Amino acid sequence: MLFRSEFRVVGECKNGLEAIEQIENRQVDLLFLDIQMPELNGFEALNQIHVEPMPFIIFVTAFDQYALDAFEHHAIDYLLKPLDRQRFGKAIEKTLLQFKGRLSNSFNDRLRGLLNDYEQQMTPHRESFVLKEKGQVKVIQSDDINRKSTRLNS
Repeated sequence: MLFRSEFRVVGECKNGLEAIEQIENRQVDLLFLDIQMPELNGFEALNQIHVEPMPFIIFVTAFDQYALDAFEHHAIDYLLKPLDRQRFGKAIEKTLLQFKGRLSNSFNDRLRGLLNDYEQQMTPHRESFVLKEKGQVKVIQSDDINRKSTRLNS
């Protein structure tokens, strides 16, 4: 498996400056990034990118000595050139799991917010008091106390 239908290539860049421009002007979910590029290296380019959410990053490079730095930059994976088809597939699978988790968390956060908004709109702010009378526990709402006292005074 070299490519999945879940992915669509939205751009290709010649150097780090082009990469920054494309990432900031397009919705990029996954970024394959080389370490050594003209203009800016991969790490310098990443430090210049200011988008939310940040794309997932898979470093693709011929240099194994940068792997630790790549993971410190929150890389999903680190692939060495020449690419191995099976290893590439594993990197894609790992990315899909991370992406689905991000979508799920985002969906859950939005759903929680909507439910909280709905609950606040549907539930008027009321204070309640718990009273024990003749062995029975009763919950009295503050609104009920005001209404009853008004009726008594009328």
